[in-house]
Amino acid sequence: MTTNLLLEYDESVDAAYLTVSEETWDHQVRLDDSRGIDCAADGSVIGIEILDVDLLIVFDRLEDRSATRIAIRRMLSDLPIDKDLFVVSHDEVVRRGAVVGQALREDLVPHGR
Repeated sequence: MTTNLLLEYDESVDAAYLTVSEETWDHQVRLDDSRGIDCAADGSVIGIEILDVDLLIVFDRLEDRSATRIAIRRMLSDLPIDKDLFVVSHDEVVRRGAVVGQALREDLVPHGR
């Protein structure tokens, strides 16, 4: 049995949960400390748990990082979860890709945030 996607956010524990299906829970596959996928006995996905939401947004060109981040935050303001926004240019990812990836894995702040 499937259902409409449902996004819930629990501010007290800073966690979001996306319900994909109403099937019975059987097990969870942990992707890392912040994300897990709940599965039914047949392995189908029934939900996604997100304990911390980080958004890496890459632009071809980035003129004003601060103004861009503010504009994106305003666009996402109705999304009922806390969000960390990482706004970078394509060139920055190429130049500092390992640094950006490490910052996201360790919840650090990349240059210019």
